[in-house]
Amino acid sequence: MTLKPNRNEIVDDLWRKGNLIWKLNTAQRKLYNIYYNTTYLIPVFKLSRRAGKSRTLLVLAIEQCMRHPGSIVHYACPTATMASKIIVPEMRKLIEDCPSDLKPRYFKHDRAFEFTNGSKIQIEGVEEGNAERLRGTSTNLGIIDEAGFVDDLEYIVDSILLPQVSTTNGKLILSSTPPKQTGHKFITKYQENARANDAFIKMSIVDILELIKNDPPNLKHLNEKILNQIKDMVGGDQSPSWRREYMVEDIVDVTSAVVPEFTDELEKKIRKVHPRPRHYDPYTSMDPGLVDYTGVLFAYLDFNTAKIVIEDEYFINGSEVTTTNIAETILHKEASLWIDSMGLKQKVYLRVSDNEPILLNDLRQLHGINFIPARKDDKEAAINELRIKLTQEKIIINPKCKNLLYQLRNATWAKNRRTFGRSENGGHFDLLDALIYLVRMVQWGKSPYPSTNYNLAETFFNDVNNEGLTPSQQQFKGLFNRKNNKS
Repeated sequence: MTLKPNRNEIVDDLWRKGNLIWKLNTAQRKLYNIYYNTTYLIPVFKLSRRAGKSRTLLVLAIEQCMRHPGSIVHYACPTATMASKIIVPEMRKLIEDCPSDLKPRYFKHDRAFEFTNGSKIQIEGVEEGNAERLRGTSTNLGIIDEAGFVDDLEYIVDSILLPQVSTTNGKLILSSTPPKQTGHKFITKYQENARANDAFIKMSIVDILELIKNDPPNLKHLNEKILNQIKDMVGGDQSPSWRREYMVEDIVDVTSAVVPEFTDELEKKIRKVHPRPRHYDPYTSMDPGLVDYTGVLFAYLDFNTAKIVIEDEYFINGSEVTTTNIAETILHKEASLWIDSMGLKQKVYLRVSDNEPILLNDLRQLHGINFIPARKDDKEAAINELRIKLTQEKIIINPKCKNLLYQLRNATWAKNRRTFGRSENGGHFDLLDALIYLVRMVQWGKSPYPSTNYNLAETFFNDVNNEGLTPSQQQFKGLFNRKNNKS
């Protein structure tokens, strides 16, 4: 008679085989399977809070170490506190039932678990330059937990970890809840690359609850009652925290957003090509950056509709540009955008810029381009004016101004709330500053229409958009054109 093995014997056998999938629930196993089934180098997990992602990542790390003696696993967290207070305790729970002869030892000073077969899991917080501690000759598995909250993600991935896995045929895993900045490299680079290679998974807390509803009680860590309690605590199902951190939506936190009114709905209304009137005043607005980004906007005031129309932009890293480059680009764009009725270059009514004395003097003396210094007093009031104009749809943005649109969507305050934060794609949101200067300096009450010798016939028959005509004048013109067409 053959006796069935008891639970302890089964657990012992599974540990020795390096098989720990039984420690995961149905939702966590989806992550587990993506990791093992993809050949792509950097799979990405985008998950709700309370998804149990750290447990899954540690299971994969342990299996690597158990199955392949001598393996090195680097487990990176945004902060040392997360490493010590969350990841290390979770690792201790996972190895509680590990056979004593296999159980890894923890070395607190190095924050590392070392296995008897020579494998090691090193857990690091990567803030304040500590990412350099992840350097080494080789890594079999690199994990970045809450990657969306790592400031130097691209540097850590591309410069530190990728070279190490290239020598071992290893992999990296990036896992995170959505970051507050939708322009973070976790989303714009690694998520999109993983998606294109079928190595990306996104799960909301609702998805997870549905997946684990039939799991054994010991693997269920959520239920509908807890879900509703969490929703209430974070402000309801429409709150930014709930939508971002639990429903896994890419939205900017309105409490830190510079322009919280710039929603997808508003963008759809103001992002369009606007028919230019016959008479208008052109404006150029610049926020220069000698070592950061330089942003320039090219706009005009449509006096009839009282709208600022942003027609084009120029956005470049300051370290890659010279005064001559800036001057040539500004003159070229102004000349190609603004042509008067005689086919001649339209005179720019006003150019405004943040005050960089050397640059502005060189532009004036060497290139004949005059900028007046922007008003910098009471920035909060200036931003509020911009927000009002946006919600009133008094600002129209051409779709080709992609950098400006990106910055309006994603600009956030720095912690001191006196300056803008930094974006990996937007610098210090320099085009947004240029827009603030522009809105403040536009002469809303100045009419571009000639006050004397106004040729109404010219307006009737050359102004194809009927700008500047009253409804009765437009009707008269329509009647005249129909008569001409009949003849």
